[in-house]
Amino acid sequence: MLHISEWGRKRRELTFYPHSAAHLVASPNAVVARSDVVFSIFGFPSDVRSFLLDPSSGALATLCHGGVLVDMTTSEPSLAAEVAAAVTAKGCHSVDGPVSGGDPEP
Repeated sequence: MLHISEWGRKRRELTFYPHSAAHLVASPNAVVARSDVVFSIFGFPSDVRSFLLDPSSGALATLCHGGVLVDMTTSEPSLAAEVAAAVTAKGCHSVDGPVSGGDPEP
């Protein structure tokens, strides 16, 4: 059975679809704790590092062994390599799936 969990900094945007099957959760870690496959997309590389890679609060800390992280952030190749290395070190799998049209970091 497919279960969908979602989190966003702007929660009001997530409730736009009131009949969605998605379960709204309180934090990125709550999404990851409930998931085998996680999709993420952020506006800036600093957000990727903060929400995914931070050792104390990042979502990667909660990803189960063998889990899959698909990061769709458009960024530098070096950030994709950094994410892949962190995910692989945890015994998980990483997919870099950038979406074009991202804003450059200020």
